[in-house]
Amino acid sequence: MKTLVLYAHPARKSFNRQVLRKVEEALEERDYEYEVRDLYALGFNPVLSQTDIDSIKFQKTPDDVRVEQELITWADQIILIFPLWWGGMPAILRGYIDRVFSYGFAYRFDEVGSIGLLQGKRAIVLCSTGTSVEEMELTGLASSIRQIMKESILEFCGLEVVAFNFLSAVSSVEEEMREAYFSEIKKVLV
Repeated sequence: MKTLVLYAHPARKSFNRQVLRKVEEALEERDYEYEVRDLYALGFNPVLSQTDIDSIKFQKTPDDVRVEQELITWADQIILIFPLWWGGMPAILRGYIDRVFSYGFAYRFDEVGSIGLLQGKRAIVLCSTGTSVEEMELTGLASSIRQIMKESILEFCGLEVVAFNFLSAVSSVEEEMREAYFSEIKKVLV
């Protein structure tokens, strides 16, 4: 299975980096072809500009966006690895979605409504948090994040979300729990 990994964390030594390594190990064990896009290391420009908007209108995709869209087209599945910051994804990932998951590539509208153009592809979301899932459920944050990422972005574009995992309280959990997270990650990478 061809897999595109979208990774959004700036620190070289972070729990998210460990998650990325475990994902890579699991993909290699399954002999999957994969590509990692470390958005910070790439220096991906997350700012949707008037030029970007005009390019969509005139069907002249900017080079950096075209490269990412070609990778998404190539992939059978997309894995997103990111931390939850201020109740959402890091700005670089949000900007990636703004620029790359564009009208005419990831979705379009017809007289009936919206049509996701990335149908037939799977998505897996691995989101680390500083707080527990229980606390996030109590405040409604967990359902909000799931709704935004799963329904309003990924499913809207036609992707089938096969797993959405919160890796919670990563700054305070014991090593045993971290290992449980890594085991769970391997299970969702069918």
